Amino acid sequence: MLLTGLGLALYVRTLARGLLPGDSGEFQVLASLLGHTHPTGYPVYLLLAHPLTWLPLGDIAYRVNLLSAVMATLTVTGVYLAGQLLMPRRWPALVGALALAVSPAFWSQALIAEVYTPGAAFLVGIVVCLLWWDISGRAWSLFTAGVLGGLSLGVHLTVALLAPAVAVFLVVSRRRGWATWRTALLGALAGISLWLLAFLALDWHNPTASFFNSAVYPSHSAWHLTAADLDNPFERLLVWPERPPISVADVCQHRQSDAPAGSGLLAQSAHGTVVAGDCPGRTGPAGLAFTPPGRGGFAWTGPGCPLVLGL
Repeated sequence: MLLTGLGLALYVRTLARGLLPGDSGEFQVLASLLGHTHPTGYPVYLLLAHPLTWLPLGDIAYRVNLLSAVMATLTVTGVYLAGQLLMPRRWPALVGALALAVSPAFWSQALIAEVYTPGAAFLVGIVVCLLWWDISGRAWSLFTAGVLGGLSLGVHLTVALLAPAVAVFLVVSRRRGWATWRTALLGALAGISLWLLAFLALDWHNPTASFFNSAVYPSHSAWHLTAADLDNPFERLLVWPERPPISVADVCQHRQSDAPAGSGLLAQSAHGTVVAGDCPGRTGPAGLAFTPPGRGGFAWTGPGCPLVLGL
């Protein structure tokens, strides 16, 4: 309990405030509006974050950031519990959990609206449930591990990479047998069903600011898609739009006069909006790294073209 309290206090004390750029800003907005983000949509993450938007703390963006802090705390606690289940001594588990808690990469993700600490929490939850099942033989623990595995597909797909290790663990376990596999598979099926229901719920809700409505539908041809590719929920579940290509020449062929007077726009098209600007302290090679509508990012142009920023 002390480790959990200290971890949460650390992350809340250093939690980011306000609307953030990039994917974090997208998550902050769509956790409140309940709409699809960029693939894979992250429906379970958004539904977990949404109740936090009701808290009387700061603004909505801050409340969504808070989910990462809570999930990071659960991850650290889970690492400690896993260590305790693997060995009788407390100190190795405590040192491992504390090392994770203050590691720069993990700590940074605990402070912003992102899917990495929730994904880590689900992964550690699966491990803890499997270890407890192996020790106690409680079927509900194995079933819960399966449910968490299925649900994790709606948090971050990388958690699915744990599946082969789980299969090996079940094969070598002293409790192996058909009943074991049946319990694990039923749990996974239940979790996958809940993930699909979460996706369909967000697809039905469908706010104007969702990824498909704001970035894909208005420029589907630029994403190499047709309207028929997106006309039912399961196609929207499986489609992974390819980022539209854009070259230096595409930008440089536009003149400032092509944009509305006083807007500062260099070019505007289905690929996104390009604005003239400076990027102090950043340099880049000749060429252009551009992101489509709804995705922020810097872009550099070649000789004879001004530095531009894609919004």
